[in-house]
Amino acid sequence: MFAGNRLIFKVILTVLIALSITLTKPTDSLGIDYNLTGQWAWSDRTSGGNYFYGTAEIRHDGTTLTLTWIWHDQFQSEWTGGGFTQNETFFLDGTYNNGQLTAHWDGVILQNGNRLEGTWAQFDSAGNPGGNGTFTAQKSGPLPSATPLPTPSPSPSPSPSPSPTPTPFLDLPWDYEGEKLSFNDAALAINSYFDHTYPLLSLSLSEPDVNKNQITTFENENSTSKSYSSHDGYDYGRSAGATIGDPVLAAAGGCASYLKTGAGGNTIRIDHGNHYQTRYLHLQDDGLITKSTACVNVIQGQQIGKIGSTGNSTGAHIHFMVVEDKNGDGDFDDNIPDGVTDPFGWQSDATDPWPDYSWKYEGEEKDRTGNASFYLWTTAIANLSDQLTSNGGFFELERYRLNFPQDATGQDLNLEIQAEPNAKPSNLLHSIGSTIKVTAKDLSGNIVDSFADFFTVTIDFNPFDISSYDPNSLAIYSSEDGVNWTKEETTVDLNEKTASAQLNHLSYFALMAQRLDTTAPITTAVLVGNQGETNWFRSDVQLTLDAADNPGGLGIDYTMYKINDQDWQQYTPSLTFNTEGSYEIEFYSVDNDENIEDVKSITFDIDKTVPEAKVFIDQNLNDLVVIGVDQNQTIVTRASNHETKKRDDAIYTIADQADNTLKLDVRDRDRLKRDRFEIFSLTYNQDLEVTTSDNHYNVFYQGRKDKLNVKEQNFEIDGEVRIRIKYDRKKDQSTIITKEAGMEKVKEIKSGLILLLLNTNSGNLEYGY
Repeated sequence: MFAGNRLIFKVILTVLIALSITLTKPTDSLGIDYNLTGQWAWSDRTSGGNYFYGTAEIRHDGTTLTLTWIWHDQFQSEWTGGGFTQNETFFLDGTYNNGQLTAHWDGVILQNGNRLEGTWAQFDSAGNPGGNGTFTAQKSGPLPSATPLPTPSPSPSPSPSPSPTPTPFLDLPWDYEGEKLSFNDAALAINSYFDHTYPLLSLSLSEPDVNKNQITTFENENSTSKSYSSHDGYDYGRSAGATIGDPVLAAAGGCASYLKTGAGGNTIRIDHGNHYQTRYLHLQDDGLITKSTACVNVIQGQQIGKIGSTGNSTGAHIHFMVVEDKNGDGDFDDNIPDGVTDPFGWQSDATDPWPDYSWKYEGEEKDRTGNASFYLWTTAIANLSDQLTSNGGFFELERYRLNFPQDATGQDLNLEIQAEPNAKPSNLLHSIGSTIKVTAKDLSGNIVDSFADFFTVTIDFNPFDISSYDPNSLAIYSSEDGVNWTKEETTVDLNEKTASAQLNHLSYFALMAQRLDTTAPITTAVLVGNQGETNWFRSDVQLTLDAADNPGGLGIDYTMYKINDQDWQQYTPSLTFNTEGSYEIEFYSVDNDENIEDVKSITFDIDKTVPEAKVFIDQNLNDLVVIGVDQNQTIVTRASNHETKKRDDAIYTIADQADNTLKLDVRDRDRLKRDRFEIFSLTYNQDLEVTTSDNHYNVFYQGRKDKLNVKEQNFEIDGEVRIRIKYDRKKDQSTIITKEAGMEKVKEIKSGLILLLLNTNSGNLEYGY
């Protein structure tokens, strides 16, 4: 919440950070009629305009209030502290990291305990002020109490599946065939996986510690390198043929509705009428099939939006998820997260941990559990089962060919080839398309992984554009576990776009190459306008985001930006800002190999309003005082009048931070015990000088020369006194006299010395006190 503010632009992964505070209520406030217990949608705003979104869990029993605030990023921190509620307010104090930081919260309780609003301020260990801002929270539901079961042990047989098994009905939600990719190569080009331990991203349930920062894939691979823990769907991008602005298609027919959230951005949800709903997140603003919560009918393959990066997203991609209406009430939201399911199913003999995860919401009698996953794609992942004999054999699975010579084996073997997801052993080394796993078993079921003679593995890479790879690094790699890869001696034919290797062992196989560009672009923000202090402008401002890729890089694909609290948009040169106010622009660029720059920001202010002046006499100085009147900070300088060359004549200049200026030409004609000032002219921002009416501000003094006291102040226009203020020092009171209908009239008598004030207003002089 707070400790992450200085780090927010480095956010890449999504992990849970918990802020935990216990509040003790004093005995004089036990008579409240609200109960804050429940789950809360929490929105935090810093003074700089950054918004953070999370979920709070509050437990409230009338005497004790416990607040747990959940934030999604890659940093882990915990705040603890205490406070109290009193009537319709609450007060909190908390510490972070053994007092490294402290914070104070003040808030009000609204809507009968269903809404919270307030402010926060952060301090370092020495008590120096840090971040500050405001927050709002809206009660969103009952309180969950997660009680995860221990991670189940592997079982020799699959877990029993609920009956009936659903009929597959989904296709991939983009035109992968138009990108010349097979279903296999597109579906397995996964950027982020569904995490079977556990897909809790959409709610505040926290994973067991042992499962944090790791995922379990649909093949029961436990990985700390694949992305990303708690993910509740699949992310697809450039490697799958899905790029920014491309159409997003309905994965199946149904009724589509719209929802926009801080996390998901523009989201389309399709109810397929079979107790399943698909969700498509982070879509662009344009091209949406609907912007209504009322659903419209769509057919499979119909465009429902465009690939974007709205919401809590960095880099354009498709976030695709599937939800089952487990309780059959027609409301999919009440099955988040317990209804989320993996469309690839669970492809392992071990027990799927997600259905065995359990928790209970307060107010509900039964525990909730995770959901069983079934293969829901209408196209199968490529696989082959055949027999390999001593006579050898030729086996082909899409782009992969295996050619075994005679006597490579002396016994009959059952050969299985299974397509596997793309491999990324490092940021530099990636597979070209999907990989395969090849296994052979003898008739007794024993694994055979080595052969008496070499066989040939040939991989066709015709569907792929390899311009982003170093062609000299193309090679076939093998792996025993699909994680650690070994380069094999490879023959590459760039004309035929094939690669071959002679091997005598079975394992995972992949064609890999080194990326030419692994460096993210650098974007520079350039502001153009009439500038005063740094990033303060008194004119329209033109913002240019100059993105540059590294030398030898593949060039810029796109740049994204967001203005203040708005959503992410794709940058089109250039941006013009013409409305006064404060702006924070966040931005980043992505190159043509999907290297994503860390989010940067720039702030600036537009102030086109020229300051005005307030003028009065300081009795202690016996002189004129000019101060600036403006919403922002001003400074006043005094200079000699080189035109009149009179000693006491002066030019007063009032300047704000944007260097808007007001100049007052003041002529000073003093006599004994009388000061007489004339505001001869006003000049706004170096424009045409405004000559004022003949005016004089007169101040008369009484008493000794070394101890003068104001006796009377008056202001006259064209020789007529419009207002006078007489001061009686003995009574210590001021009599204010104004001119009405040509006659002077006592308006009021006030205690103390009341000062006569002159104010400028768009070239006019206004008087008051």
